[in-house]
Amino acid sequence: MKEATEASVEGRRGLPNHSLSSFSNHSLDPQLRQAVGIEGLSFHHVLRITTGNFPQNDFVSLKWDVILEQTWELIEGVASGVTHSASSGDSADGVSTFDFIASFTLRTTDLLCFPQILITAYGVDFLGRAYVAGYGQVHLPFHEGKTNMRVQLSRPESSSAVIRVFGALFGKNPEYVDPVRTLLKGYGRKYTTVAPAGWVDLQFETIAGGLSANGFSKSSD
Repeated sequence: MKEATEASVEGRRGLPNHSLSSFSNHSLDPQLRQAVGIEGLSFHHVLRITTGNFPQNDFVSLKWDVILEQTWELIEGVASGVTHSASSGDSADGVSTFDFIASFTLRTTDLLCFPQILITAYGVDFLGRAYVAGYGQVHLPFHEGKTNMRVQLSRPESSSAVIRVFGALFGKNPEYVDPVRTLLKGYGRKYTTVAPAGWVDLQFETIAGGLSANGFSKSSD
């Protein structure tokens, strides 16, 4: 399965290396290595949240957020949203179907710190109270065409069995105060005990703009 990879940092403005692994169909002009920056690249994404598997939850809804860093900006569409609730029902493999679609366009002047998408799954307990059932994150793809990704989910666990019981009774299950800081930036993550919480399948259709103007060209492969 093809997954997005993060380009390595090189030079004063974080230009990608010669392989430019995040652009599977493009190669970088040598002259661009000496450039201070780029005039602007745009990436139009059509996101489809297809299916998911949540072993400990039946009815689940998903919140998705595109997290932008530094010189990246949203120029069209929406960068966050919530799906409808889905259930595995009588599915033998326990897979829930969402078929949720959204689109957005991003622009950057510096190929540094590629954006990520944060997935937060919400379940419902026996009293009908919503709670966080899992978190997952992955870098957005930046090669043109279709990309399929499977995002593995995890959830933080209570530090003791007593806290776990009280949390279940009062609807106060463990969750991150700031999931962006903890999951995407890694602050304090090594001190957190987590457990697997299933997976979510994503599908992206990506169109890149401004490649030729910034020294990118189709490879001859």
